[in-house]
Amino acid sequence: MDIKVLGPFSVRERGGTITSPWPQATQVLALLAAQAGGIVPTAHLIEELWPGLPPRHAEDLVEGHVRHLRSQMGAPAAPTGRAEVQPTDAALASVPGGYRLDSGDGAHDARAFQRAAGAGYRAMETEDFERAAGRLREALGLWGGKPYAGVRTGPHLRAHAARLEESWKRALDQWIAAGLQLGRCRELHADLLVLLSDFRPRQPLYEGLWAGLQLGGDPCRLLRNHQRLSRGSRIPMASASVHVCGHPKRSLAGNFAAEPAITGRPAGSHLFAWHSRPTGLPATGIGEWGALSYPS
Repeated sequence: MDIKVLGPFSVRERGGTITSPWPQATQVLALLAAQAGGIVPTAHLIEELWPGLPPRHAEDLVEGHVRHLRSQMGAPAAPTGRAEVQPTDAALASVPGGYRLDSGDGAHDARAFQRAAGAGYRAMETEDFERAAGRLREALGLWGGKPYAGVRTGPHLRAHAARLEESWKRALDQWIAAGLQLGRCRELHADLLVLLSDFRPRQPLYEGLWAGLQLGGDPCRLLRNHQRLSRGSRIPMASASVHVCGHPKRSLAGNFAAEPAITGRPAGSHLFAWHSRPTGLPATGIGEWGALSYPS
C-alpha cells in the first residue's frame, strides 16, 4: 500500500487507488494513513469527524465508514502456490479501542521525507554540505502541494498538517543554508522558483521570499537576508498576522531584497510586529512519529 499526504491525498493498493464518494470516509482514511501501522483510537476519529457535539451512535457511524473503506480495498489475490487468502480486514484492522491501517512494505511520502531530511540534518552537523544539499533537496522534492489536499480536515488532521509544514520550513531553510555554503546562489534561485510554486506556507516570511525571487536582483543577497529573517523572526506553529508599516502587503518583498537597515538585527526586523493567536490544535492524537522530530 502506497500513501501520499504531501500534496493531493491518495492511497494506492495493488495498483488501484482507494477512493470514496463520501468525504467523511476519506477523512477517516486520511487519519488512519497519517499513523499507518499504529492504532488510531475510535475517540480520535470521532473528534476528527465531529469536533463539536458528536451524533448519537457515533461509534457505529465510524464503523460504517471503515466497512465501506474495506469494501473499496477489495480482497487481495492469493499468493501463488498458497490456498489461503488474506482477509479484507488485514490491511484495515479493528483492534481494541480503535483501528489500524497496515501499509505493509509500501511507500509513505511523509516518512520518506522524514528519512531524507534527517539525513540532511546530520550531514549539516558534520559540515558535509554537498550531501546535506542533496538529501534535503530530495526531501523537499516529495512535496506536491498542501498536506492532505482534497480532504476535509478536522482538528487532528489539521494538527498533523501543521507539523508537516513546520518540518518543510526547517528543511527548506537548512537546504538554503547548505547551498549558500557551497556558493550556489543562482542554482538555489532557479530551484526555489520551482519548489515554492509547488508549495509554500501562507506566511509572510515565505510569501516574501517568493515575491523577492520573482523580482530578481542579487540572489545571494536575497537568500542571506531570508536567512537573517528566518533566524530572527521564527513564525510559531499557531497562525500569525504581520503588519509592515501598517500595510500587510507593502514593502515585504523589497525587505527581502534590501540589506539590513540596523547592524546586528535581521533585515527589516524593525518593520515586523507579530501577533499570534491560538488555533486550538490538539497536542496529541497523531502518534509520536507524526511530530517529525529530527536530529538538530
